[in-house]
Amino acid sequence: MNEELWRLRFSVEVSAAYHDWRRTTYETAARFVKAATLLGAILALLTAFNPFAASTAAVTNTIVGISIAIAIINLVDLAWDFNGLALRHTELYRRFKELQERVLRAGADWEANIAAWEADAQLIRRDEPPTMWAIYAMCWNQIMDRHQVERPGFYRPVSTFQMLARNVFHFRPQDFPASG
Repeated sequence: MNEELWRLRFSVEVSAAYHDWRRTTYETAARFVKAATLLGAILALLTAFNPFAASTAAVTNTIVGISIAIAIINLVDLAWDFNGLALRHTELYRRFKELQERVLRAGADWEANIAAWEADAQLIRRDEPPTMWAIYAMCWNQIMDRHQVERPGFYRPVSTFQMLARNVFHFRPQDFPASG
């Protein structure tokens, strides 16, 4: 396969994997918020209607505590909009997968289209460039492993700390130099 075409296909697949990862992370956070809100409401109702409650003060304090926890969880969701972010990454994932499809359908006619495909990839990245570089590096390595790519200097090492903090800290691309 031509090197230019290979690099395009590889980078588009990595970008699709990156946005799939981000989508899944935000969907999980949104599900957590809904589950915590539902569980908190059920606990508050059970506490309010508990015939074995020791005192009304204990019931009131429990309901207030649960309400505060639900409020904090929902304020975090309001600030970050997990559902909205999940939808955004779903759309970016879909666009990268459509680009992958166009590249694969072209077959031997790839040379006439590669500049347009590169431009399309850049347009998608402009809407949301990768910011979580640890995730991007992990997706990069995952795609290399999936295709059993063995190219010297193409692997991106990710430390244990970077892996654990991948959804929290915005590392820099320079933090993941190619090696191996």
